[in-house]
Amino acid sequence: MKKFFTLFILTLMITFASSPFAAHKVFWEAPQSYLVKDREPHESPVKATLVANTKVDLYDKPEEKGANVIGTVQEGETVERISCIVYTNPALHPVKILRTFDVLSSADGEETFTLQEGEYLYLVMYLGEGSVLGLYQGKEAWWLDMMNIKNFFSKVDMPTAWGEYQGKPTNQGLSVNTWECYRKADGTAGWALAQKDGEFLDNFDIVGSPF
Repeated sequence: MKKFFTLFILTLMITFASSPFAAHKVFWEAPQSYLVKDREPHESPVKATLVANTKVDLYDKPEEKGANVIGTVQEGETVERISCIVYTNPALHPVKILRTFDVLSSADGEETFTLQEGEYLYLVMYLGEGSVLGLYQGKEAWWLDMMNIKNFFSKVDMPTAWGEYQGKPTNQGLSVNTWECYRKADGTAGWALAQKDGEFLDNFDIVGSPF
């Protein structure tokens, strides 16, 4: 009897471990904070030549606390933008998925994975052209159509909606903070806050930009 019971338990364990239910991650906790490196919000390229609209201090690290000023960009001075870091808060921006569909797993790739109806995706940052980056069970989902998320821009019925926003009220920029790294002509390189709570500070313009 003891041998039979042991065999029965082992059989259950093997069956469960090999079942689709066991492989499916039912619960996934979205991170409170998430970093996106070297990808500017909106359409702007990371590497660009900029001209300062005002005096800007440069810091030794992309943080508001504990950072030290290592240089200053004067109004009218030209610098090179060489990197950026976007600080995001995905857990604040859940979207319930209303239909199953495939999404891209990278910004410029062709690999895809599937978002499942009834599960949740979390918005990370605005990519430009009406698109947004999301997180789904730890994977980045690129070029999601932000305009077809119900209750984000509009509460009216949306027959084409792929998701329903259930997070905190926010702006199109998703209240992110973006730090950019600038290099001066003398070689000094440092960080400055470029976007606070989703709104750009307008400290620099891209040289040659028509806007």
